[in-house]
Amino acid sequence: MGAIIGGMEVHIFDVEHGSCAAVISPSGHLLMIDCGHNDTTGWRPWAWVAARGQPIANLTITNFDRDHVTDLPNVLARNVVTSFTMNWNVTAAWVRRQKGSLGMSPGVELAIQRLDALRNLPGISINWGIFVHCGAIRFVFSGDLTTQGWEDFLVDPVFQGYLRNTNLFVASHHGREDGYCPEVFDYCTPDVIVASDKSVMYDTQLVDYGRHARGIPWTTNVGKAIHRSFLTTRNDGTLGFTPVGAGYRIQASN
Repeated sequence: MGAIIGGMEVHIFDVEHGSCAAVISPSGHLLMIDCGHNDTTGWRPWAWVAARGQPIANLTITNFDRDHVTDLPNVLARNVVTSFTMNWNVTAAWVRRQKGSLGMSPGVELAIQRLDALRNLPGISINWGIFVHCGAIRFVFSGDLTTQGWEDFLVDPVFQGYLRNTNLFVASHHGREDGYCPEVFDYCTPDVIVASDKSVMYDTQLVDYGRHARGIPWTTNVGKAIHRSFLTTRNDGTLGFTPVGAGYRIQASN
């Protein structure tokens, strides 16, 4: 569990059934959360980072699943990554056992190689829920936390405190049912909830997250003013969050 305090911008990229976000800190450092890519459009995080011309100060990997690391081979080959954050409480051998007959994608293999190489360094903490708080922009990125995972964390008063101060919520496991824990919203009433996912194919994608959010004013592409409580990359595209005065602005690519 970590927090960044200080004006910043956040990008949640449209990577279909994947995960990739970037945080630009007030000091200008680039932080990446996962590095999935978009097969349909060809968008890849390594190229976005290269175009910025700066290193990745920290790459956080929230889960050792393919959709979180599909572009990791390119990121490591073409970008400079200064540090990593991942779940240091597991080993590469454990991840391999969990994958079993499904095998390992190149991105997952590279991620767990760093897991074993770095896990014993001093000062490294375990990260599951990633809190990014700065002024009016106060995110939680929940990766692929399961319902049980949420319940385990909710017994921690510190975790509860971060949730109470969160106003932008990225839904776990692409907004699907197995990452939904309604008790989370006893502690957190966000302005809006975001899910990174591809087109709806299963009923498990139809969780009514929006009922837990306050909602925000939104102007459609045709200029109509509406109220939104749930945003998705499949409908809204890449989402950018930037500070404006005492609040923030959301820019959607679609």
